[in-house]
Amino acid sequence: MWKWLEALPFDMVYKDLIYVCHGTPTSDTEYLLEEISPGDVKVKDEDVVMEALNGINQNIILSGHSHVSRILETDNKTIINPGSVGLQAYDDNSPCYHKMENFSPKARYTVLDPRQDKLTVEQISIDYDFERAVERALKNGRDDWAGWLSDGRVD
Repeated sequence: MWKWLEALPFDMVYKDLIYVCHGTPTSDTEYLLEEISPGDVKVKDEDVVMEALNGINQNIILSGHSHVSRILETDNKTIINPGSVGLQAYDDNSPCYHKMENFSPKARYTVLDPRQDKLTVEQISIDYDFERAVERALKNGRDDWAGWLSDGRVD
């Protein structure tokens, strides 16, 4: 599995219409839409997001990393975080300690329908057998993941 992951491109452009990256166009470990400060997670100001997208010509941007579903629409771009199919909460120490939470174990994903001048974005939240994922996390000694998977919260 690691070889498959390592072989994935850093970013990609789909049909010159959609730009896709994990974090930002320059980093897999930075959040595109979220600003992190001690004890606080908030959506970045639009100008900060647009600065990070400088040089990206596509009008539709898909970016993840935070696992939190979001849509930011500007005058000329739609920036979408589709959410997470597998891990609905986590904590991290970079750039400082913070929690990312969806407050539900449901899987999240996004369906795009870019037709001519109209873009339809459907963000979906569905039930899945998260109990199996919790069991696997416990089996692997990841009690933290088991909790995050079960309720989408960091306790």
